Amino acid sequence: MSSTINARTLRASLPRLVARVRKGARYTVLYRSQPAFQIAPIAASAAAGRPGPRVPIDVGKDADLVVWAGDPFELTTAADRVFIRGREMPRTTRQTELLRTYRTLPVRP
Repeated sequence: MSSTINARTLRASLPRLVARVRKGARYTVLYRSQPAFQIAPIAASAAAGRPGPRVPIDVGKDADLVVWAGDPFELTTAADRVFIRGREMPRTTRQTELLRTYRTLPVRP
């Protein structure tokens, strides 16, 4: 059974949610009264013998997926790879390109 939580209150209640998700709870996050995404413990579902939110990832399927370097609920964790509609998104932004450009410019006396 999945509980619901409003996206506006997600950040304030995050520590409590993390503790409950680690124990096996599932949540559906609502944004403007519509389901936006689900938070579910994949490892806990598999360990308990319940079917988890696992879906085969195959070539040609349309999917959004984020691969995290660690716990996605930790503020210091960054996303390693992001796929939107089955395509990997570049991790570079205009800001990172500008930083790369201006780092290599010679310093004027």
